Amino acid sequence: MSNRKLLGLLSLGLLVGCTAPGPVENPIGRTLTWFSYVGGEDIRNQCQVGAPDRWRFVYNGTYEEQVRGYDVAADPISRGAVFEARVYNQPSLVSIDLRDPLGAWKGKYDRRLLNAEQREALQQALASSGFNNPAPKGQFLRSDAYYWVVSACQNGQFHLNAWQQPGQDLSKLTFVNQLLDADRTGLAYNRPRQIQLGPFYGSNQDGQGREVRFQLQVAENGLNIGPRFR
Repeated sequence: MSNRKLLGLLSLGLLVGCTAPGPVENPIGRTLTWFSYVGGEDIRNQCQVGAPDRWRFVYNGTYEEQVRGYDVAADPISRGAVFEARVYNQPSLVSIDLRDPLGAWKGKYDRRLLNAEQREALQQALASSGFNNPAPKGQFLRSDAYYWVVSACQNGQFHLNAWQQPGQDLSKLTFVNQLLDADRTGLAYNRPRQIQLGPFYGSNQDGQGREVRFQLQVAENGLNIGPRFR
């Protein structure tokens, strides 16, 4: 089963908009809560004065090829942070084990501790990338494009921002190198390529029927979790 077939089978469930409790390891559960996870809804719901700082970085390296999720939680004792990396590539047929049919979609996971200097460097890189600026309200994030979405609870305040290529140069986001330096999953970063995007509701065929694509829309300070499907 390809990623596009799996997404197609679960598209109705996605429309329901299940709320993510955080990262979900089960591939089906992850798919059903993906939009909520990208929008950082769990971070928003728990963000209040006195709550520990948290950050979530989600990369869409075109959904059909690779997605990456980084969850970072401040450690008030060490002044560092707990760093969790999850990377999901498009699996090949030879990687599917019939004893665990969904295993190929479980991706790679890594957890480690960042020291105070590493945490500070990540926060500074995030700020220098324009995270604290207003989000591009109204922009659609397309699953067939490259984009980063970052949500955070900092000092009891929730904020979300997003960057998409084409339209913006993702290589200028300095926080990306900080994340990749800390990443120990062993899966290479699917770097953005120059692509031309046609109308979203086109008629491209993948040889097995129409490819399912989706898009999210950036809101005032979050995402509209009412995706439009192709």
